[in-house]
Amino acid sequence: MQVFGRRLLIGGENSGIWFAPAVGSKFVIDESEADWIPVTAKLSVNKPGTLLFPLPKTLERGIYRLVLKTRCPSNLKYVRKELVTTVSDALVVQ
Repeated sequence: MQVFGRRLLIGGENSGIWFAPAVGSKFVIDESEADWIPVTAKLSVNKPGTLLFPLPKTLERGIYRLVLKTRCPSNLKYVRKELVTTVSDALVVQ
C-alpha cells in the first residue's frame, strides 16, 4: 500500500501503522485497539511525504481506517516526547 501526504514519517517508541476495523455509518473504530491489525513488515519507503508497505497477511476484506502513530516530526533531527496519532478516512480492502 502506498500512502501520500505530509508529515507521515513513522518512528520512535510505540510508533507504527494499524488497520482499525470501521463500523457503522460513521465508520467508528474501537479506541481500545483490541481489534486493530498492525503492519509488521518493514516499510519499503518511510519518508515525510510517502509511506510504502505490504498489507498485513491477516487483513481481511472490509472497511478500515488507517491509524498512524509517530514520535518523529517531518525530519529526524529530534524525537517528540508525545506520540502523535493520525486516523484516516474510511477505506475499503477488497
